[in-house]
Amino acid sequence: INEALSFLTVAATKEKAIFEKYKIAISDMQTLQFKIINDAFLHAEKQSTISGFNHFIDYYGDSHKYKDALRFRDSLAFEIVRSDNTSESYGSFMEQYPESHLYYTARSRFERALYNELTAEGTPDAYEKFTIAYPRSPHFREAHEQLFKVATKDASDPKVYHDFIKKYPSSLFIED
Repeated sequence: INEALSFLTVAATKEKAIFEKYKIAISDMQTLQFKIINDAFLHAEKQSTISGFNHFIDYYGDSHKYKDALRFRDSLAFEIVRSDNTSESYGSFMEQYPESHLYYTARSRFERALYNELTAEGTPDAYEKFTIAYPRSPHFREAHEQLFKVATKDASDPKVYHDFIKKYPSSLFIED
């Protein structure tokens, strides 16, 4: 149908007459094309799988349902990633679907998961390593705060603060 419609847009009058002879109107082909696309989309929706929507996207990439298929596919993929909830899975999602409507949500969750994974020990060393490795992270200040809290948990001894200042001179909490 796509080829026939493309042909008719550039065909000479003589070739168009062949279609008219068999009572094939452009509008009929367009209606059929619309129905095929909608049926294919409904089939992909019924399957509700990433591969089903990828198939639709591959075959009907120029259709009116293309953006809907992308949103459904990306949402399904994101649900899988969200249930895994690791920086690795969010990173893979962002690599695989860089144009996704969920890209920035994945990015935010990637940053949180990375912070949680790298500071899971809850030790001053873990927080310090994070602040050194990820100075542009949205969780940079939080890591500094946790470093201060964990390293100074015995706040009744002033020496603890002195040791903290000596060990972490670039801490955001030195002046606090």
